[in-house]
Amino acid sequence: MMLSRIDFSVSKALGNASMSIYVMHIIYGSGIRTALSKGLHTHSAAVHLFIGCVGAIALAMLTQRIAQRLGLDYITSAPIS
Repeated sequence: MMLSRIDFSVSKALGNASMSIYVMHIIYGSGIRTALSKGLHTHSAAVHLFIGCVGAIALAMLTQRIAQRLGLDYITSAPIS
């Protein structure tokens, strides 16, 4: 019906990268926060939250994509039990 017409490609990409995002968002978010506060002297909470969240998710997805292209999928995937 109506849901069959919606493109869920963004949701699929986020779902496929969820383990990478979960593992790496803290590392990337901390780096972005440090760069914003010490490098750019920005102390606005709204700027830190928005750029930190978007940047951390984007960098985690980029890292996963690079790992896949280099054949290092196991670095960003869940352990097999």
